[in-house]
Amino acid sequence: MALVSGLKDAINDAFSTCNEYLQTFEPYRDLVIENEQLDPQDMWEDAEKGELVLDDFASKLETYGGQAANIKAIYDVKECGIIEVNAERLKEMIAPSPAACLEKLEVLLPQLAIIKQKKLLDEVSISNSKLNHKPTEVSEFVSILDYIAEINERKDQFEADFNELQAHYALMDAHGVKVNSMDRAAYQMLVPEYQQMKNILELLDSTK
Repeated sequence: MALVSGLKDAINDAFSTCNEYLQTFEPYRDLVIENEQLDPQDMWEDAEKGELVLDDFASKLETYGGQAANIKAIYDVKECGIIEVNAERLKEMIAPSPAACLEKLEVLLPQLAIIKQKKLLDEVSISNSKLNHKPTEVSEFVSILDYIAEINERKDQFEADFNELQAHYALMDAHGVKVNSMDRAAYQMLVPEYQQMKNILELLDSTK
């Protein structure tokens, strides 16, 4: 009788421990359901409207990266008393969820960077072309002075846009987001172009 009673207790304890362990998987069900709602088009539109900023993308990368790490850390096999729980199949089923979200971000982030980059590179290139032009007539000289005044009014915005782009690339690099080699080369070209524009404006300000 003692043996039977002990066996019953062991089975009951095992099932109780097993149920408690299985409850720890409940958040992963909610995780998968919530991750399915991540829509790249919605993110694109929100980013264009300024409602989704770089800090939000950083948070999402951390979230989905953390989810992937947590899933990987789940024990393949867990002993719950006399019962053995094998979670390998579960891990295979839920691991693609955060991976898919990360993939969506890794596609979207470079696309958004290109838009910021092209706009800024075009503006900086035009500015450098005008600032480096040597006037031959009074009208050209006056036009350049007017343009310098205009650029000086916008230099804080230029600085903010450039810093934003730098932060964008830093975020992608920190999370291993791949960037097309031509797009990265264009970014690397922008850096000295922007610095040249700043130097010219600072020189002009110092000679006033």
